[in-house]
Amino acid sequence: MRNRWPLLPALILVGLSGGAVAVQNVFPKWLFSYVLAVDNLAVAERWRRLAWLAAGYLMLTSINASASATAPPCSSRTGSPR
Repeated sequence: MRNRWPLLPALILVGLSGGAVAVQNVFPKWLFSYVLAVDNLAVAERWRRLAWLAAGYLMLTSINASASATAPPCSSRTGSPR
């Protein structure tokens, strides 16, 4: 029980990673709904929306990559080497 406090950052990182993956799966829908399938949208506005979506996607990808890179490796219960 003395090792409880390291669990809090691990849970936060797992939550951030899971949330980032969940939102990343919605980006293609947003691309079609708010950029590609919109009629009567100016070209400049279409590029602006695309830029915002791309920036958000890259931000979530970096959060996910950094969260998974800092997670400690899983240990085997059997004690066998990797």
